[in-house]
Amino acid sequence: MARWHSVDPLAEMYYPISPYAYVANNPIIFIDPDGMRLDWVHDKENDKYVWMDNVASPESTPEGYRYVGSKDSDILTDLNLPNSLSTEEAIRIGFSLEGEGKGAAPVGTMAKASGNLSIKADVSINKENASENNAMGKKFEGITITTNFSYSSKSPISDLKLSYNRFLYVKHGENQYSSMLSPSSGNVLYEAGTVPMNASISVSEKDISRQKPFYAAGIIAGAPNSKVVISPRPIKMEWNLQRNPIYLPK
Repeated sequence: MARWHSVDPLAEMYYPISPYAYVANNPIIFIDPDGMRLDWVHDKENDKYVWMDNVASPESTPEGYRYVGSKDSDILTDLNLPNSLSTEEAIRIGFSLEGEGKGAAPVGTMAKASGNLSIKADVSINKENASENNAMGKKFEGITITTNFSYSSKSPISDLKLSYNRFLYVKHGENQYSSMLSPSSGNVLYEAGTVPMNASISVSEKDISRQKPFYAAGIIAGAPNSKVVISPRPIKMEWNLQRNPIYLPK
């Protein structure tokens, strides 16, 4: 119905609808001068996140629901999850001996590691989930936490270089999830000798509740090497997943 000469600035979020059709392609039902009034709300009774085409603000949110926001990341904020996290780094040093008896000399080995964490709300758009107040069939599916971890090891003796076994963990309510890191694929450039790894953990919408907080996520990595006499201690990187330390669900 409504056609504009410029592309909707949120067109990528609403790919089933023409990028030149504002107001969810229905200006008779929706009054939306800038094409941005399609928002998430929280169903208080069922403790679920729902997309509503006719909600634009807390004032237009129906009874029994609580306004969340227009962006998918607003769900993360509502769950007290951070939108960004800092990169962590660690250095580990080990020692061994080269030679035998009185002629043995100490030889060092060193590893440098870097890790980061990202969180995103998993949202699907499927016409099968469409309703009168959700024309696109937009649905919150859960949350995915992803880590990228890389390390490089240096030693004058190749047999003493460290190779890390590592996994990602997430503490959620009374549960703890874990996933082994595997080699990264893609065209990301790293310094020569660097080993990039990644892992993801997804938590289903069915298991997510404002009463069940995400506490922390982290990486634990160990470097077993029988030829290293003094082994470096394992690497542990942990991120606090609580945006605000004092959080009272509404």
